Amino acid sequence: MHKKNFFKNLLSKKQTKCPCCKKNKSNSTFIKELINLPKYPITEFYRKRKEKFVKEALVNQKVLYCKQCDHMFLENILDIDKIYNNTITTSHSSRGAILCLENFFLFIKKNTKNIKNYNLVDIGGNDSTFLEFFKGHKKDRLNLDANAHSQDKTIKNKKVFLEKFDFRTIKSSVSTAYLSSHTLEHLENPFKLLEKLSNNLKKSDVIYLQFPSLEKLIEHKKFDQICHQHINYFSLKSINLILRKLGLYILKYEYDTSHFGTVRLKISNNRKMKAHLKTEKNLYKKTLDSYNQFLSYYKNLQKNLTENFVNGQGFGAGLMVPILAYYLPIINRLDYLVDENKFKIGKKFINLKPEIKNIKFININKPVLITSISTKEAGRNIFNKLTKIGVRDICIPSIIV
Repeated sequence: MHKKNFFKNLLSKKQTKCPCCKKNKSNSTFIKELINLPKYPITEFYRKRKEKFVKEALVNQKVLYCKQCDHMFLENILDIDKIYNNTITTSHSSRGAILCLENFFLFIKKNTKNIKNYNLVDIGGNDSTFLEFFKGHKKDRLNLDANAHSQDKTIKNKKVFLEKFDFRTIKSSVSTAYLSSHTLEHLENPFKLLEKLSNNLKKSDVIYLQFPSLEKLIEHKKFDQICHQHINYFSLKSINLILRKLGLYILKYEYDTSHFGTVRLKISNNRKMKAHLKTEKNLYKKTLDSYNQFLSYYKNLQKNLTENFVNGQGFGAGLMVPILAYYLPIINRLDYLVDENKFKIGKKFINLKPEIKNIKFININKPVLITSISTKEAGRNIFNKLTKIGVRDICIPSIIV
């Protein structure tokens, strides 16, 4: 178990400037304190069944919003060295993540038909799952990640924190496609990474990014996706502002609601090919309205579920369960959570009470609360599984699935 001092020292710094326009929180005309999250739970940390609940694993958090850029970001940033040295997440372990990567792969193939002739550099490639999609690729494949590893020996892995990597070390006369899936939102200074990347970009190179979309978070009222690991929440407008400052242009884009609510971009330094962007208007007001509706929904749901689920059972110990429990406290009063990940069996979240048990503990005669709902795919798969084993009453506490 991690010592309490580990969590006391986890807060690294405050981010009070918009990463897009550098307006400061002191300028209340543009930077608004959108959401206050006292004692907000840290995700992805587990403890053994008999170890004590760790109160220090709750950090006061605030969400800021830049009205000039339509960009949302966290004020309090945790120590990334501690967070990512602790991570157990791998791309292949999440069906929602795999589906999102499959769709990202199709987007790339559709928009760069000769992709097999490019060197591939996956920025934040984790376990190299995405690079493995490019089977039989004739050019180089490089994975850059603090936890970079791969079972495919033809993939090169470089363990590095992305903000510290020097892209000038990538020297090749061959065109390069830089790929990055659900990484940009984790970076304290995404501008710095993109700047270093743009300075090394040849005219024939392309960049493909996908990350959570602020527009889709608002549309689907998924504020339970806000977590300490996701520092920045980009709108199409805010990412475009950063790219334009660097002489980069969005050539193609699309949205995907299968995983978090994702936006995908094809980018290059060719302004003649830039796409016409359809950006949302009045996004700040829409964000406020959506968050208030989200709060009202979960407040009423908590009242409705209390009678059925005290000392009940939940299914799913996904990483975002502590966040869901923040808005739906009944989860912390369940007897246990069921999960199929062997690593988690017999453990508890560092800041939740229910033990995580094997699926054999499911009682089909008692209602089951689905607790892993961060992606539509996760909620639907669990619902289908529970239906097949004969569970009589199932609740999915999500606004949209």
